[in-house]
Amino acid sequence: PHSQGYDRDPGSQKTNTEPTNLSKMFLLNGRSISPSAAGSTRWKIPFIESTILQTSSSVPPIALGITESWLKPYISDAQISLQGYSVFRSDRPERVGGGCVLYIHDDIPISFAHSFSDRECSIVLAFSEAKNLLFSCIYRPPDCSQKSFLSILDVLQQQINILSNNNLPDMFILGDFNLPLFNWDLGSPPPNSSPGCATLSEFIGDNFLTQVVNQPTRGSNILDLIFTNTPQNVASIGTEATGISDHLLVECLLTINPTAASSSATTN
Repeated sequence: PHSQGYDRDPGSQKTNTEPTNLSKMFLLNGRSISPSAAGSTRWKIPFIESTILQTSSSVPPIALGITESWLKPYISDAQISLQGYSVFRSDRPERVGGGCVLYIHDDIPISFAHSFSDRECSIVLAFSEAKNLLFSCIYRPPDCSQKSFLSILDVLQQQINILSNNNLPDMFILGDFNLPLFNWDLGSPPPNSSPGCATLSEFIGDNFLTQVVNQPTRGSNILDLIFTNTPQNVASIGTEATGISDHLLVECLLTINPTAASSSATTN
């Protein structure tokens, strides 16, 4: 019953040991992945591992971002682990709900990770010096204050500034931003939109980012977003229902494969 609406292409179950230049990322609003819940959400981590990540071995999922994780500090990383992935998280202990988790493929060594959360927003980021990749996952609730959103973006901006002193990494910023009024066809917020839209638009411009999700992820709204400074590496975007939450799963196909031996992320 929990896999309602999720129908992965049967062809993706084939075993293929040939190397590939392709990889995938996933983004999902989990609406609680807590294993401590009284049976109501404990199925989600096993489902994610056995179904969502069970794709062709020739197209490895390199990262999975989950928003609204609803985790608390007493829940260990081992309780939410996925085989073959390192887990990085930002919990929101002082308020129900919120939080985010970032899973990174074990073949992408992480040299630095950081997380921050207040009573509203959460962010977690992980940087691989070996692959020159920066991943981040953000949750911004619908009732978010401007102060909290600015704090989260400032955390990310500080790390981008530090990393850009050397060799600016390829960036993949995933998250649920809850900004339905932002017009992604135009790439700009509409007149008289919320301050959050203007703030995000300024951040995008300052860092030369492109938002690549081009189809609704909840109802008719594009709430779950993926930003990158290398949009040429994005081959396609797809969405699918999973039954995990009322948000669709976002699947991003990349034309790079950082898990390959001696690979570097950027392509010309």
